[in-house]
Amino acid sequence: MPTVNQQIEKRVRPVVQRRVAQLVSELTTELTILVRQAAADVVQATLGTNGSSRSSRAPRLGGGGKRIRRSSEDLAATAQRLRSHIAQSPGQNMEQIGAALGATTRELRRPLGFLIDEGGVRREGEKRASRYFVGNGKPSRKRPGSARRSKTRRRA
Repeated sequence: MPTVNQQIEKRVRPVVQRRVAQLVSELTTELTILVRQAAADVVQATLGTNGSSRSSRAPRLGGGGKRIRRSSEDLAATAQRLRSHIAQSPGQNMEQIGAALGATTRELRRPLGFLIDEGGVRREGEKRASRYFVGNGKPSRKRPGSARRSKTRRRA
């Protein structure tokens, strides 16, 4: 015949096991939520976002939604950073400049175009073989924006 302790253990063991399983499940769920929140905070801090999933300094790429335009001050600041970098490291291509400045080539395209048009930077080569150097200060021969206007189809 089982002792009193054995009888108590037989009744209590399943209850204790269920309670331990429940507590472990709750702890796992709470830890998962905390880890996800911490990861989201780290990503948010790294990207410098303010609750949105995109950086506010970069225009939205791709379809959908309204395009975010950079201010003229932002473009001028980027152009100044570009010119300073090109003065320090002449002869680099767009990818190298973008990597050094922490920006995409798409973000640099417009400010670089302004610098070339006003003569602050000159380009040697074509397409991806282009290398950039400090300019002579004289505006380029073409009119700023003329390439874009000539490619744009006019609507009646």
